[in-house]
Amino acid sequence: SHAFQYFVAAAPGAKELVTIGKVWELAQAQRWDRHNTSVYDTVVVDAPASGHGLAMLTTPRTFGEIARVGPIRRQAFKIRDMLADPARTGYVAVALPEEMPVNETLELEERLHGAVGAGLDAIIVNAVYPDRFSKAEAEKLRAAAGNGHRPEAAGALRAALTEYERARSQRSHLRRLRREASAPVLTLP
Repeated sequence: SHAFQYFVAAAPGAKELVTIGKVWELAQAQRWDRHNTSVYDTVVVDAPASGHGLAMLTTPRTFGEIARVGPIRRQAFKIRDMLADPARTGYVAVALPEEMPVNETLELEERLHGAVGAGLDAIIVNAVYPDRFSKAEAEKLRAAAGNGHRPEAAGALRAALTEYERARSQRSHLRRLRREASAPVLTLP
């Protein structure tokens, strides 16, 4: 509604608070809306990127501290408490095995506990290239690529070498993530 848009524009963080408030409401065993009696076993939130996601997760605490007393404070702190309760809330980061996403995931893990009082339960690394070629096979491909093959054969050799290098780079970032992260790291192809 237009009124809501004006409210959100006038109160920084209000949109994030309303969003996380809706998540809290969906996770309740009894819903306040008597017309919607759906109860969910699990609520999964695909949050925005780490910086925006952390901002969203900290809005209940921020608004609760600003309000000091009253219903806004009580509701904000109910949401804050749910976000920090490991029996009710879990945090999973999803990243690609590349330098920037790995850096952001490690930073998220470091900052999450301060933001909500909980850590990451798992890190999912998505789009991991398979190890199709060994180092010895890659050397053979390099040698073959320099032997003056037809253009289509040379293109296939370059593509195979590119995939080998990409997988090798990903494995390096994945090793770093496993070494530096506290949460378990799982991979998906």
